[in-house]
Amino acid sequence: MTVATPIERATIQDLPAIQRVADWSFQAAYAGLLDERLLAAVVEEWYATERLREQITDPDSLFLVARRGGRVRGYVNVEPDDPPETYYLSRLYVEPLLWGNGIGSELLAAVDRRLSAASLRLTVLAGNERAIGFYERQGFEYVTTETTTFGPTAVEEHVYRKPL
Repeated sequence: MTVATPIERATIQDLPAIQRVADWSFQAAYAGLLDERLLAAVVEEWYATERLREQITDPDSLFLVARRGGRVRGYVNVEPDDPPETYYLSRLYVEPLLWGNGIGSELLAAVDRRLSAASLRLTVLAGNERAIGFYERQGFEYVTTETTTFGPTAVEEHVYRKPL
């Protein structure tokens, strides 16, 4: 029997745990795709305490955490996009040792239940086959590929969309 993972809105008290999961999962997810120093710099910038605090407390943002064993094991953040009936999935990360254990799917299902939006859009780094496969299994469809920056480095990202 599978026990559902408790998923709830992130709070300020979750900041250190979110930062821990981010650091660990970024290193695992992007190993071989991006330079380790670049990854460390990006995590430091994107997961700076004040920046996370703003995102967690933003009333237009939905920032959820998944807990197992009393600890934050994964998180997801979605924000309004353009057009307004679309939301942008800006973050979905799970502790690497728990990849494939359903936490990512449960986080996405929680987003689906809580949003009153027409669709969800995301970008995924080209070459991140694990993430691409995960999102496609979750019903996301490829839209296009764009060049963007990851820190100071230009990278190719695939854009995906899923109707809700």
